[in-house]
Amino acid sequence: MSKRNLLVLVLIGISALVLSACGSPTPTITPQPAATNTSPAATSTTAAVATTEATTSAATTAATSAATIATTAATSAATTVTAAATTAATSAATIATTAATTAPTSAATTAVALATMEASATSAATSAATSAATLSATTTTATTAATVSATTAATSAATAVAQETAVATKPAQLPACTSGNVFKVGSDAAYPPFESVNERTGKIEGFDIDLLTAIGQKEGFTIDVHNALFDTIFTALSYGQYDLVVSASTITDERKQTVSFSNPYFRSGQLIVVRKADAANVKTTADLAGKVIGVQLGTTGAQAAKGVKDVKSVREYPTAPEALQALSNGDVDAVINDDAVSLNIILNSPRLNLVAVGGPFTAEYYGIAIRKDCAALLDKVNKGLAEVIADGTYAQIYAKYLGEEPPAEMRAGGTGFSVSAAGATAAATTGAAATTSATMATTP
Repeated sequence: MSKRNLLVLVLIGISALVLSACGSPTPTITPQPAATNTSPAATSTTAAVATTEATTSAATTAATSAATIATTAATSAATTVTAAATTAATSAATIATTAATTAPTSAATTAVALATMEASATSAATSAATSAATLSATTTTATTAATVSATTAATSAATAVAQETAVATKPAQLPACTSGNVFKVGSDAAYPPFESVNERTGKIEGFDIDLLTAIGQKEGFTIDVHNALFDTIFTALSYGQYDLVVSASTITDERKQTVSFSNPYFRSGQLIVVRKADAANVKTTADLAGKVIGVQLGTTGAQAAKGVKDVKSVREYPTAPEALQALSNGDVDAVINDDAVSLNIILNSPRLNLVAVGGPFTAEYYGIAIRKDCAALLDKVNKGLAEVIADGTYAQIYAKYLGEEPPAEMRAGGTGFSVSAAGATAAATTGAAATTSATMATTP
């Protein structure tokens, strides 16, 4: 029951009591026998007075009681109501105050918490995004690194590990020139498109291999190709380790002191290769001053680099692909190498981000090398070369690996490159190398 209902019931009860006291009949007073010697008038007066006093006393008592009850009830009711109101007000005030105090604080706390959560979420999202980006970059870098490593490993496997080198000393007696129909051939199989190892078959193939095979078909012999380190390949040939060397070998007078060369079968030139980002700053050899140049060890490219004025240093690598990979990695500033080989590697390895600048700044000719004491074999090779040029076989091989027709003199019906022109180029190349060897330092 609510306090209001209780108060109503109390007031109803008080009203009943008051009405009961005020509205009841006057009590009846039974007359008593008069005392002797008391007069009737006195007796009547006394009785009246007594009755009046009794009635007045009863009324007064009843009224006083009713008033007292009413006052008590009213006071109790008022106290109860006041207390209830006060309590309610206090409770309401307390609740309001608490709510007013707590609400802003809670709101503020909640806002701070939400802001903190939002900041944490943002931070987490940022961290996640950063981590994802870092992971992506790391993965791209890892993928690139893995590709580079795989390429380097494959190159190393095809060259450094599997390649043969010249014996330490020249044998006291050279083996006789082969008179049979199988010739042992040395080739640096890290020089595409001229020679490289087929990763699927493990066999050495390329322009030079196809050409020498075609010559053998004309002259009745076959070839047994061995992977040889280019830096010692001519020494190995001169020691009798091979019967022939076909390895995109430029004819030079210096090399002709050690081995003999066939008539020229390919015209080449040295080309500058740089990273794409540096292409605008390097156009000619004059722009290589103060730079580190990468080359393949033992090549005419190495000789040409040593002849460039004011280069900082020349760094030599076992193979051309390794030199170009070093350029891509930022280990050197440029690479000087044969044009056809450089262009082939750039075309087939776009991940290196390299580009050739300018055109060839030398003119060179390749020839097939043969031991100096094996003149009969030299004649056989020259004869077969002339035949494959004349019947168009050479042009087919050229188009297969270079994607275009060969120079006019090497097309079907042609007679081949001028031997005198190749000789003049050989002399010029050797002379330049001799001059630069005296003035330039090589940094391995």
